[in-house]
Amino acid sequence: MLTVGTDTYITIEEVGTYAVDNQFYQAFLALSTEEKESLIRKAAMKIDCLSFTGRKKDNSQSLAFPRDYQTDVPNEVKTAQALEALAYLDSEKLKRRDLQNQGVKSVTLGQVSENYGDSIKADSMSIFGNPETYLLLRKYIAGSAVIV
Repeated sequence: MLTVGTDTYITIEEVGTYAVDNQFYQAFLALSTEEKESLIRKAAMKIDCLSFTGRKKDNSQSLAFPRDYQTDVPNEVKTAQALEALAYLDSEKLKRRDLQNQGVKSVTLGQVSENYGDSIKADSMSIFGNPETYLLLRKYIAGSAVIV
């Protein structure tokens, strides 16, 4: 069972609030409760692997948000978690990422080919399955700045 504030920022129901327009939302709805919880939990753990500005609001909290300068968990963090949970359902992207992690530089199937370059970039943006996740979080990430 998910516990908001302990292992997640959002509930199963809130995934629809923050990502109902996502192409994988219908597939998410078809999952069992346990599968949904697993994806949501994994997305929270991935977000919390980043280094954020400031400190946790309360040293005893298990998740990174809210930060010492916030009263609540920002909606961007909740949206990022929902999008990242749904990104785990993109099996094609996951297959490509696995190939890149194995060092594969190109794949050819019949007349179609893909080139991956040298390797996956090991930066904050590349760890996420949905690039929008990083864009939502970047203003909170230590050492990053939004350039206008």
